[in-house]
Amino acid sequence: MTKKKALRVWLASLAGPLIVRTLGCTLRVRFVNPEVEEKARRVCGRVIYAFWHGGSLLPAYTHRGRGIGLLVSLHRDGEVMARIVRRLGFRPIRGSTTRGGVAGLLGLMDLDGRCDFGITPDGPRGPSGVAKPGVAFLSGALGVPVLPSGIAVRPAWRAKSWDRFAIPRPFARVVYAFGEPVEVPRDEGEEGLEGYVRRIERSIHEAQAIAEAALGPPTGPAG
Repeated sequence: MTKKKALRVWLASLAGPLIVRTLGCTLRVRFVNPEVEEKARRVCGRVIYAFWHGGSLLPAYTHRGRGIGLLVSLHRDGEVMARIVRRLGFRPIRGSTTRGGVAGLLGLMDLDGRCDFGITPDGPRGPSGVAKPGVAFLSGALGVPVLPSGIAVRPAWRAKSWDRFAIPRPFARVVYAFGEPVEVPRDEGEEGLEGYVRRIERSIHEAQAIAEAALGPPTGPAG
């Protein structure tokens, strides 16, 4: 890494958490069905939060400071993101939810047995809303249930990227909802694992629909 690039990474790692905290404190956040999370935690006391990549900025604020193990992309921007989430109180592991991300998943498995995990199953490059097998593999290997999560926000800026990454505007309304938890049996074979991946995918979409319905229709031009 050149000195110029190292400086950019350092500055971004300082500015990122400040922006997240400053913007986050203006948001109006509501969890619509927290009893589902309580249900999932009865299995082993912890969960794997699974949500789509486009909504991942919001948990960075609402779940900060909890020591959650977070899978961070191996993409070139991943180093900046890893430093940002570490400053926000997460425990980043570099990897992905694809087959090539086994090292990252094993890194999550090496974390202590008390922390939750956070995964974007359609990351790091999409397609949007299509889960990859890593989330089911991790659940089965650790015996930790997946908690599908939907995140709706309005008004928000949307990036022109594959995931339409959402950046909430100041004082935006945010709704979190949870889908039906999915428990993947230990040592599930590859053929059976695919079925659980699709179940997790459907449940995240259902959670997203619940969150958007709770947010309600747009009330003005800004949405």
